[in-house]
Amino acid sequence: MRKLQALIVDDDPFMVRLIETVITRKFADRIQLETSSDPVAALKLLETRRYDLLFTDLEMPVIDGMQILAAARQRNAWTRVVVITGHSTLDRVNTALELGACDYIMKPLNPGVLQEVVEQHITQQSRWQQAARETLQAANA
Repeated sequence: MRKLQALIVDDDPFMVRLIETVITRKFADRIQLETSSDPVAALKLLETRRYDLLFTDLEMPVIDGMQILAAARQRNAWTRVVVITGHSTLDRVNTALELGACDYIMKPLNPGVLQEVVEQHITQQSRWQQAARETLQAANA
């Protein structure tokens, strides 16, 4: 199985390092991470690269997490987006869901919850890859 390509976006460099550390401790062999504490730079990354998994904060200057979410899903409908935020309302949750977020984690970050979410996405990605291989094999048979 190939490594999942993932991007972490949060304007707080400490939060970026925390998320990166929690993920790499358990999943370094299965996920290739990129990080950005600059949402403008992250948007440029999303324009040129495809990611399997994206972690984004909602409240950021200039470009907020909803814009990051929308850009990621527009570029690649397969991108799984996990919103991580300390500020939430029911409207924000609904909007994130409508834009295609697949998970929503509240701050302060619980490392166990983050690892559980990542594990679920790795398992799901593995199933999709297996289904694609079997589909290709059947089509070529």
